[in-house]
Formats: sequence, C-alpha cells, structure tokens
Amino acid sequence: MNVGVRLASVRDRDEVLKIVERIEVAAQLVLAPRSSGWQYVEIGLRNCRHRLYVAEGQKTDAILGGGRLEPGGFSYFVHPEWWRQGLGLQIARQLLTICCHRLPGETIRLAIRRGNLSSIKIAEALGFRFSGSDALMPHALVFELEHFDLGPHPGGDCIERH
Repeated sequence: MNVGVRLASVRDRDEVLKIVERIEVAAQLVLAPRSSGWQYVEIGLRNCRHRLYVAEGQKTDAILGGGRLEPGGFSYFVHPEWWRQGLGLQIARQLLTICCHRLPGETIRLAIRRGNLSSIKIAEALGFRFSGSDALMPHALVFELEHFDLGPHPGGDCIERH
C-alpha cells in the first residue's frame, strides 16, 4: 500500500492519540523524560518547529501512522496493524524529504530507541549512519544523515497537503 503524509489538524488529534498511546507504539517512541503521547501530539499540533504529520493510505482516509518534525530531525510511528508492510520506510522517507527542505544543508538526526531493529534498518536504508547515543536520553541511539538528494518538493512520494 502506498501512503502519503499531510500536515495534521486538530481533527486528527483523537485518532493519532489512539495510535501513539498504544503500549506497543509508546514503547518505540523516543520521548523526552516525563513526556507522554498526549504531549507528543499536542506539541506537534501547536508548535511550528514540531509540526505533526499523519500518513494515510491512498485508498483510505484512515490514519496509518505519522510523525513529527523535531529540532534537527524528525520522528515517526506506524499503527501496529500496519507493521512489517513497508509503511515505516515510506513515512520516514517522506518526512525526511520535508525535513531536508526545511533544513537545507544541515545534518539530519534520528533518535531511535535501543532495540528497535525495524527503525534501525529503516534509518540505514535511508542512508543514516550510527553516530552514538544521546546523553539526555540514554535509551536512544542517534543516527545522522549529512547528504540527501532532495528531488522535487512536494511531489513524487512526498505529499504535504495543508
């Protein structure tokens, strides 16, 4: 299934919360200490530096996952019913494209929870390289990407609808 990402709206709040607060998804998100899925969503809806995006299938309006721009990078999530179907890579690739257009020439970082092998494989498939761990979040591994071929924006597999 092909997915497209779009900027989330307040109308998406409840559906996104149902996904990020699921125990198996919450366990994979790298959140700041004492942070919650609710804060992840609210900050993404209210703060232009942490924009929240949702991913929808092209033949359905259901939210299958999404992500958020972070300072210097992005985070993403996939609804567990859609795990292991290639959606994480599609979502991450589209968010990476958006992020690179917003931060041209800068190094992009991903913080991945230790043991999240699927996200590590996705990061490596996108060209990210392991760069160490984060002193503020010892449960996270940091991956960096210095060069990324942006291609056209928006277009191709990157759909940023408002």
